[in-house]
Amino acid sequence: MTIPYERTLAVLYAGGFLTDLNNDPRVPLEHRHTAHHIARHFPTVEDVEQMALMEFPRLGTGMFESPRDCPSWREHCPGVPLTRSMRLPTPSEPEEDEPYVNKSEEEMASALLAHLGSALMGIVRAQQSATEKMEKAFKICLAAVPELRGHFESLKWDDPRATEWLCGWTWDESGRSAALLIASGHGAAVLERLQQMAHEGNPS
Repeated sequence: MTIPYERTLAVLYAGGFLTDLNNDPRVPLEHRHTAHHIARHFPTVEDVEQMALMEFPRLGTGMFESPRDCPSWREHCPGVPLTRSMRLPTPSEPEEDEPYVNKSEEEMASALLAHLGSALMGIVRAQQSATEKMEKAFKICLAAVPELRGHFESLKWDDPRATEWLCGWTWDESGRSAALLIASGHGAAVLERLQQMAHEGNPS
């Protein structure tokens, strides 16, 4: 039977393995594209950290162990650990060692624009992925603490503004967000803070 500690290591190592495949030019391009696609939707280190806070009554424990409680896992992780802030480059065929040598200005400009276009598309995809995750977290928080809706209406926040606060506002020096606090069973503290903000008339 797999225990939470082993499950955490398996997911963390798999994420690192995907980043390694994505960036290795020796791997066939088709397999690198597959790794890139999977990595976009694969649990990150931060996702595992949040899931470790969730307990299942039937099991009497959580499905995952916190990565912080798994000593030296980064040292044994294949590739670079997969994190939310990571921007994996879209795989492409290996380029020439010096792609701009002996090329005309027009060819150089075309090549630079192609690189810029690829980089911008990567940024757009990363932003879309982050938005989707935040919207999902917003729905989970509302389901867990339905009273949130009334407080958001008192503050005159629409869903995007409320989502930004839940997922982006740092609660304390530990770096926890309001959404993470709700996931760890402290929704009452979030409601208290929102009530205080509404009373002060300070929607920040």
